[in-house]
Amino acid sequence: MIIELFGAPGAGKSTFANALAKRLRERGYVVEVQASARPNESNARAPEPGFERWAMRLGSPSLLRVARAAQELVAAMDATDGRGSAATALLHDSLRPKGLLSALRLKQYLNRLARRWRQALEAEHIVVFDQAYIQALVSHILASGCSEKSAIDRVLDRSPLGDVLIRIEAPRHVIARRLRERLSSQGFFERRFELDLDASLEAIRIVAKLEEALASRGRVVFHGDSLDMNFLDRAVDEVGRLLPHGSRASSKEG
Repeated sequence: MIIELFGAPGAGKSTFANALAKRLRERGYVVEVQASARPNESNARAPEPGFERWAMRLGSPSLLRVARAAQELVAAMDATDGRGSAATALLHDSLRPKGLLSALRLKQYLNRLARRWRQALEAEHIVVFDQAYIQALVSHILASGCSEKSAIDRVLDRSPLGDVLIRIEAPRHVIARRLRERLSSQGFFERRFELDLDASLEAIRIVAKLEEALASRGRVVFHGDSLDMNFLDRAVDEVGRLLPHGSRASSKEG
């Protein structure tokens, strides 16, 4: 089972993904979290050999992100699943980012996502993505400035989606505060890779529209406020209800 989270930047997707995985593990399930860690955060993955370690030695998160982009663009060329590759191409053709940095950042993310998605499809355990193809669509809408319904519908109809879709929400003022804190903790060059505050807040509206579009396609979206602890409990119950009978016993670790 693949659980896909989406929501505005700063809504709490990564925090919720880890909390959800922890609760599910407590119930006996094997759960893997595929998190999109930022290179300047403590939970970012260790640098790969080559360009990444060179950038890390220089102590620059911005150089590390560029190095990862270059390395993953090469490494992921032949490591993607068919539908993921189609979604990547369609996103860039239909909703092409305006800036070079945005295009590089999003292409890096999509190549990595396609590779991880293929691995998740083959897994026998639960895989939680704190963000995946729906979130990539949000990012491309913002980076391209294109909000044409026909273009968005084409991408949405051809993108792989999780078995369980969860929209993470938070009050607008909470999101704004979190984003200001995030930006203030970053250096000048690192901020060049981020959306500005207004664009990030515009994502709230886009996410709501995408939830409506998913509902019109018969997809159920489980949504709630990341600050509501009862929402976490309900999400755990919902995932347990959707899993095949007996999967808990067969998924226990050890």
